[in-house]
Amino acid sequence: MSKIDGKTAKRYARAFFESLEPTKLEDTQSALTELVEAWQESQSLRDALLSPAVTQQEKLNVISDICENLRPADAHFKNFASLLLENHRLSGVAMIYDEFTALVDELRNRLAMEISSAYPVPQEEQDAIQKEVQDKYGSLASIEWAVTPELIGGLRVKVGDRVLDSSIQGGLHRAKAHLLA
Repeated sequence: MSKIDGKTAKRYARAFFESLEPTKLEDTQSALTELVEAWQESQSLRDALLSPAVTQQEKLNVISDICENLRPADAHFKNFASLLLENHRLSGVAMIYDEFTALVDELRNRLAMEISSAYPVPQEEQDAIQKEVQDKYGSLASIEWAVTPELIGGLRVKVGDRVLDSSIQGGLHRAKAHLLA
């Protein structure tokens, strides 16, 4: 299977998103989550679907069975997964899922933030930041926390495709770029 880039993932996610009725978005998002998990957790599945020794029809049968288990009687979901397989894009299903989720969040006016820090942020500070964000942006705002030791110190906040990097690592990268310019 060929590699997939962010631009391609966005195209597939948008096309799938726009083909669905708004009432089916969350169920489909849930099924995509499970498909991503199956792909990432099963080396034998990846091996079978990437193997040139397995016929295309056998691969389609495997995808069809998986989709039938995830979303019984949802031909639309099965067709999308089959299309990813046929176009050699199944290896990018996680990126497509991320883009699809961003589209659903945007439609539902959800604000999803990712905050990375070099060290674990104490729970009381996380709760205070969560409350402040929800007070400002509404109850549909959510924060995903991550510890990224490479940051050295400070925070990196990602909202959609925007990044606010106040980490020491980010400052060092900016200083290096400035010195080399």
